[in-house]
Amino acid sequence: MKSKAREYLTCLALIPFGTLVMVTFPIWGPIVMICQWITERLHRSSMRRQGRFVSWPAILERSEHGSRGSLIFEQAQKIPLRVWWTPDESIAAEAPESPPTEDEIDYLRIEVPSFMRWLHDRYTSESGSAILTDYTPSYRGFAGISDFAQTGFLRIIPAVRLS
Repeated sequence: MKSKAREYLTCLALIPFGTLVMVTFPIWGPIVMICQWITERLHRSSMRRQGRFVSWPAILERSEHGSRGSLIFEQAQKIPLRVWWTPDESIAAEAPESPPTEDEIDYLRIEVPSFMRWLHDRYTSESGSAILTDYTPSYRGFAGISDFAQTGFLRIIPAVRLS
């Protein structure tokens, strides 16, 4: 009986918190969105300076001319998608362990598999070798491997964004 009462009180305690979040969202919501936009622009600018940025149409053109390589799409909860390209076609063979399936990935980043850390360090970090693209999904939300099926790339790897 006490546990039911405790659950009820916990739910009641969340109502004022939820109300506070909803009432203040017009203030902090745009600030968060602007900060994300600035962060993405700074990251893209950094990749341009390193020679690690190319447009999505240029990547598709490379694919049409036989330069396949691999796509890595990084995403996490409430963070914009980043799509990377690398000429490496054997990422999974070089990795210390096999990549998780898309269903096994924890986009909340509570538990990050060692493959994801290895992928980040080797390809998508500031010192990595993959090339960032300006791919923008036609919808908000997570991109699935099927969204890239028509591109002709040999390997498409979902990844948890760590930075």
